[in-house]
Amino acid sequence: MLTATTTVTQTVELSPQLKRQLLNELKAYQGLKSQQDALELALANKKANIGRLREKSGEKTLELEGYKITLVEPVRKELDRKKFVELGGSLAMLENATVSRPTKSYERISCPE
Repeated sequence: MLTATTTVTQTVELSPQLKRQLLNELKAYQGLKSQQDALELALANKKANIGRLREKSGEKTLELEGYKITLVEPVRKELDRKKFVELGGSLAMLENATVSRPTKSYERISCPE
């Protein structure tokens, strides 16, 4: 059997005023986003340099004139579904124990490159 994927495009008419307001906000957002990207890159570089210097000290935590540097080494645990079933757990048990919770909704904005 062959399958196909389709996309539906809906055209919406915006008033000239709303279109202008949206474009102004989107252009301002794009400018701020590019500044944020540059700042995040600079922060990542500084954080890497600070981490290298902390490593030279041989310590995992340092405090210097009110600044505190700590190497955080988190461990993430997740349920391996295949292993759970292999160890005797049933798929029904797994589904019954799985809880779905809604998360906070947010706006996704993509800027042209």
